[in-house]
Amino acid sequence: MRRALVAAAIVATGLGVASQASAAPTKNVEQFVCDGKPTEIVTAGRNGWIDGVRWQAMEFTVTGVADPVDGDPFPVNDHKEWAGGATGADEEVTCVQAINDSDPEEGTFVGRVTVIIRPG
Repeated sequence: MRRALVAAAIVATGLGVASQASAAPTKNVEQFVCDGKPTEIVTAGRNGWIDGVRWQAMEFTVTGVADPVDGDPFPVNDHKEWAGGATGADEEVTCVQAINDSDPEEGTFVGRVTVIIRPG
């Protein structure tokens, strides 16, 4: 469960500034739905590439329920915002990813990641 939260945070913050000047990484491909369309995003930190174009995460939210093996279920609601960095304020894309992770030693986490991205 803890791994799911960490992975979700890394994935979601991996969306970045629109630019083709730097080479897009080829690892860490994640499946999101961006503005209603299935989208593959290659993630690296707060940056992410969609079709070779780099984007930047402006907002990141994880919501859901964690149910640890050795305790009671509890809600998870984490939100982070970043200022600056992206110059494409007129173009904003909302991406979501469902999470349903289970680990027999830690428990389960069911929720979703929502990331708002902008080109740079």
